[in-house]
Amino acid sequence: MEWKDINPLLERFKKLLSGSVASRETISRLASEVLNIPISMSAVTIKNTVAIFSVHPTIKVELLLKKEKLLSLIHKEVGSKVISDIR
Repeated sequence: MEWKDINPLLERFKKLLSGSVASRETISRLASEVLNIPISMSAVTIKNTVAIFSVHPTIKVELLLKKEKLLSLIHKEVGSKVISDIR
């Protein structure tokens, strides 16, 4: 059995992961700016183009009240294909 180099395969996954991390960092930064409340990158997950915030319920209510403004900022910076909704 002949062994193949796995580095090209791993490079593809590294690119995917770095894009996701950059998107999460940008989304947390924009949410922090809109709400004037610090939100860490670890509180943001992205599943099927939906940004899910794992934060205190009062902060989540504020996020949902300012959802349209935040989505427009995210679409300007990251693009509309990355995030379609906020929960």
